[in-house]
Amino acid sequence: MKKLLVLLVAGWVNVCSAQPASDIPDAFQQRFSGHAYLNENLGQVSYTNGTLAPNVKFVSHGSSPKLYLQSNSLTTFQFNFPIDQQVYTGRIDMSPSGELATLVQPQAELLSPGVDNFYLAHCPAGITGVRRYPRVGYKQIFPFVDQVYYSTPNGIRTAIICRQGFDPLSVVYQFHGQDSLRVDVTGFIDLFVNGQHLRIPEAMAYQVDGQGNVLVLPWMGKWEEVNSTGLATILFENYDPTLPVVLQIGPPPMGGGGPQNLNEGLDWSTSIGEDVQLATYDCVTGAVCDPVTADLYLTGNHQYGELCLIPGYFQEEVDMNTWVSKIEYAPGVPELDAVVAWTTMIGGTANDFSKAIHLNNAGTALYVGGQTMSADISAFPESDPNDGTYWEGTLKGLSDGLLIRLSTTGGLVSKQVLFGGAGKDLITAFTEDGDGAIWFSGVTDSQTGAEDNCNSPATAFPLCNPPENNYWQPNNAGGTDAFLTCFDADFHMTLSTFYGSTGNDRAFDMAYLPAAADPARRIVLVGRAGTTIPQISIPGAFQQSGNAHKSGMIATFDGSGALVWSTNLQGLNSLQAATFRAGKLAVLGYTHRYFEDVLEQYDGSEPG
Repeated sequence: MKKLLVLLVAGWVNVCSAQPASDIPDAFQQRFSGHAYLNENLGQVSYTNGTLAPNVKFVSHGSSPKLYLQSNSLTTFQFNFPIDQQVYTGRIDMSPSGELATLVQPQAELLSPGVDNFYLAHCPAGITGVRRYPRVGYKQIFPFVDQVYYSTPNGIRTAIICRQGFDPLSVVYQFHGQDSLRVDVTGFIDLFVNGQHLRIPEAMAYQVDGQGNVLVLPWMGKWEEVNSTGLATILFENYDPTLPVVLQIGPPPMGGGGPQNLNEGLDWSTSIGEDVQLATYDCVTGAVCDPVTADLYLTGNHQYGELCLIPGYFQEEVDMNTWVSKIEYAPGVPELDAVVAWTTMIGGTANDFSKAIHLNNAGTALYVGGQTMSADISAFPESDPNDGTYWEGTLKGLSDGLLIRLSTTGGLVSKQVLFGGAGKDLITAFTEDGDGAIWFSGVTDSQTGAEDNCNSPATAFPLCNPPENNYWQPNNAGGTDAFLTCFDADFHMTLSTFYGSTGNDRAFDMAYLPAAADPARRIVLVGRAGTTIPQISIPGAFQQSGNAHKSGMIATFDGSGALVWSTNLQGLNSLQAATFRAGKLAVLGYTHRYFEDVLEQYDGSEPG
């Protein structure tokens, strides 16, 4: 009985073949998938100690575990797992071993649509236009043997491709970084790290004929430990030596659902994130659709970033980064419809969150708002241009608001500033008036503000009191307050004020009512109030005071920022969304729930 070593981790493929790597079909005949791919490392990948990782040549996205394909035929598997309600990250390496092993560089074989941009702590000026590849391989890691990694709808799979003339006994791999290695009775291999393990199932065996047809073999490739130093192999049984042989490990394609079709009328859906394990945190926090092209823009938070563990290093939970993506709309064109045109990653080495996204009226720029706790997050431009535009590049408190402007065509950052005071600050909502000015709001527990000529003061919350008859509240009224801020299209701050009661107040959404005359324009702010908010009464208009605990709130301002009408809504937990339709305001929220009491205190992350 001959032996052949193959590695595949939950959702992976191993292949032996006499055909070129790009011609080897998947066992299930699945095509490449745009959600899983590999980037070439152009400097966006760093180790967790902050140094660059030049030996990493490609890094995977959209699959578990995360892959770092390095020089010298080294593959790094990085995975998360929970211990005692904490999230940890482990690293295990695999490399070919033996006298005939060859140390080579990975090479891209095919190109995917879409690009990625990275504005991270170690590349603050941005690494942009990084291409995506659905298939990357190591050529000739053993005589007549290649290894490839490629995308499928189920994630990244790996394959070992063995051409005619290869020697199965020469294919031996060394695993590094595990505490121990064990093969169970089913032929699965477990690689243990601090009591947790990365499991590699047995392999499905098949061959490929001259027409590219898959011929399933009647045996499974089981793992076998060679010795206690981390060497392992897979049992390799009878096959036709004139045809390629494939050993594939991973789940079958998704399907099923029974005779009832619950998805009738569903045009398209997808999941977004790196890892299917509970140990990661990926989410979408905002979405906006282009009313002309129907392209979809998304923003959210992502836990991995581009951080590769230092060899032998064991780390607690990786902090968050923010991402923004464009998904194109092209119905009837399968190769273009629902394709991710670009993704931009933004963040420092601490937690960074996005909470809101806005597409400007012209359809040329995206505004993303959220929060950063990273002292090393980049500002864009990196230094104050001293041209009257708002600029803040230094974290003032435990967290500051994060304000980003990106292009819609390539996802390039044109502006990125912090916005906040000495406390904790978060941007949660945007709207835009008829002149193209951007209004935004959020929540802050910073207590004092300063104007500094409508720019960023050194420590206090940024304020701007224009000469018009606008609303003006120069200090936090108590607890957390909402705020109301306006920037023109060139990032000149034209209005900024606290708005709130003596309790804990938070803004969750904004909307704009256009009108031909400025006094008739309305900016509406909705959210939660801890007690009675500052109110303006209109004869005959609905109005309530606040509860001692919390209630919904509505505040409307005219085009100059003057408070026109406001009210609490008793019996509500909060108002979460607002829009104008046919000149009327529609709001959405929810009522009190018992367990909401535990979310009452603002902890500097996302409000409850």
